[in-house]
Amino acid sequence: MAVVTVELEVTSSLPAPKLFKVFNDFDTIAAKVEPETYKAVNTIQGDGGVGTIKSITYGDGVPFTSSKHKVDAVDANNFSYSYTLFEGDVLMGIVDSASHHVKFVPSADGGSVYKHTVVFNCKGDGIQLQSVNCHNYCWGSLPLLLIFISPSEWGSLSSCDMFNMVYTYEP
Repeated sequence: MAVVTVELEVTSSLPAPKLFKVFNDFDTIAAKVEPETYKAVNTIQGDGGVGTIKSITYGDGVPFTSSKHKVDAVDANNFSYSYTLFEGDVLMGIVDSASHHVKFVPSADGGSVYKHTVVFNCKGDGIQLQSVNCHNYCWGSLPLLLIFISPSEWGSLSSCDMFNMVYTYEP
């Protein structure tokens, strides 16, 4: 089994506590903010904390219909949240699971850096995932990332100066 890791960083002028709160409200705002991507987010089991299982029904704007994930960790003091996708066509039949680690790091200027690491545990050697382009998997949530960026910063999205992505492949 191969492991493919993708790291995404987005700088924001908005403070980490505010962005962490918005991120934690994902279940209620996703379908309102980006209905083409998300139709619904439902809690299947749990209270939203560690161990909670959620299902996502995707909208017509993405090539997936559903996924399920389990909340692995929530640390409000450090503005971090981790979850693992374990079921659904979002795994494309080539990924066993995808662990997401999200953290909002306060910056000296009062803003923050959104850090999102995805660890894909691939079926087989992971070559198929590279051909699907996991870059698109992460960029698919770009409209939702706009929440984390002040509207005055949206113009710089086209230059990608605010984004940094790193790929790691371990066969």
